Amino acid sequence: MTRIATYLLLVIALAVPVAAQPPSYINQTSCVSGACLTGGALQTQTVNCDSGAKISAALAAIADRNGPNVINVSGTCNEAVNIVGHNRLTLTGSATILQSVNVTGSRSIALTGLTIQGGFGLNLQDSGVTCTNMTIRNSNGVGVGVGGGSNLTLSGTGLGNTVTANAADGINVGPGSSIVVAGNESITNNGGAGIYVHDGGQALLSGGSVNGTVDISNNGEAGILAEIQSSVHLTAVPVGSGSPLVHIHGNHDNGLNLITSTGVLEGNVVIDGNSPAAGSLFDAGVGVAGSTAVFSGGVQVSSPSGAGVAGIAQSRVILGDDSSSTGMTVSGASYGIVLQNGSLALAFGPSTISSMSCDATSWTSGTLGAVGSTDCHDGAPAGTVGPQGPAGPQGPAGTNGSNGADGAPGAPGATGPAGPQGPAGSSASQTWLTFIRQFDGPFRASVFTPDTAITVTRVQLQMAEAPKRCTAGAQVRVSDGATSTVLVVDSASEDSGALSLNFAAGVPIAVEVVRPARCENKPIDANVLVQYRAQ
Repeated sequence: MTRIATYLLLVIALAVPVAAQPPSYINQTSCVSGACLTGGALQTQTVNCDSGAKISAALAAIADRNGPNVINVSGTCNEAVNIVGHNRLTLTGSATILQSVNVTGSRSIALTGLTIQGGFGLNLQDSGVTCTNMTIRNSNGVGVGVGGGSNLTLSGTGLGNTVTANAADGINVGPGSSIVVAGNESITNNGGAGIYVHDGGQALLSGGSVNGTVDISNNGEAGILAEIQSSVHLTAVPVGSGSPLVHIHGNHDNGLNLITSTGVLEGNVVIDGNSPAAGSLFDAGVGVAGSTAVFSGGVQVSSPSGAGVAGIAQSRVILGDDSSSTGMTVSGASYGIVLQNGSLALAFGPSTISSMSCDATSWTSGTLGAVGSTDCHDGAPAGTVGPQGPAGPQGPAGTNGSNGADGAPGAPGATGPAGPQGPAGSSASQTWLTFIRQFDGPFRASVFTPDTAITVTRVQLQMAEAPKRCTAGAQVRVSDGATSTVLVVDSASEDSGALSLNFAAGVPIAVEVVRPARCENKPIDANVLVQYRAQ
């Protein structure tokens, strides 16, 4: 919620200067080719900012906004550039623009060779833009904001594009919008995620078919984060002797996080050396929560601290394809692949997996390939161990055996003194984990029916970020209708302290949100851990 709210506020702030000028689609008849064009354009203008010329004046001087039109720009330009209602416009040159570039209601906009430095970067609303050999750096917010049904292409011909050292995400892709990142591209050292795709956004990253490299590294959060019905496609499938590469490494969270979204990885995609921060949802090279992730042949995933791939919350991890004899390669400091909370690994081709681990609700299906070790069940989850059944009836007495020979009597030993009674042993503690996505209204998050009477000894809640500016914190209750305890969610970590609440066998116990959060920045993505022991 914080990311989305911040991005919307940024877009609103940037739109203020042009509020009185709504997108203008000029309905004129422009020629496409022929004598009406000079050098391939209706108008070609030159702007030298060092001589006092303005890009805004050149834009205003364009007679036919349907184009094609060209503006050649040089020098250092200290102005905000607002491109509104233009089609087939090329802005090119070696200039450095020190304020934001905002493109609104425009199509077929080409930005080539420029540097956008400072301000709030490049922002698209209801527009189509192609960037070639661009540098976007030192923005006070996101480097590139793609919203309002926009389409951005980073064309990595030549030196490619560089998005670096921006205060928030490198690229933020919002609702109904998409990006294509192809060829030689560098998205590095940004304060947030390298690429953040949310609310139905789409991202395609391709190393090209020859030798292009997409480098996403050293960002302050995940290399790529996709959430809320978004999709990410990473591809680096070589053609002939080419060796394209998509490399996600050295980021300060997982390399790729999918939360209620879809990801497809194929070819020479390498995710390694990423270091999740404390409080991350999971510690993995690729984290998959309530999502589907497809890993085809050639993909390599590793993690220096946790699992290579972690699937939770009924995720689907699909490995290999029936058209390739080699699948992905995955390893991690703990396991290659970890599956929890009803998740499934479905194999369509053999892969190389260092090890696998599944909880009682998760399982695998298909031929996995080379697996170092695994406790996962194939075809169905193992399920939890049930209580011990009653003793069966006593069987009939057997026939007496023949008497053996008497042994020689041994000398009786002295009777030793009785030892002191030892202390009572402790009952083993168990845990019950519930994931709560959001706190927008009262609802029941999970139900647990104990087969034997239990005693709840503690309830804890953990989130990555604390809610902010709350008039009333959310309340989470653990209850069977007769016995209950309530946590008020005011911070990223809540703890009931030591408890001793007895619950009867066979009575459902629920973890439920009983009061929604009334906060400016609401709590999200909480893990609620209930500790209990048998009575």
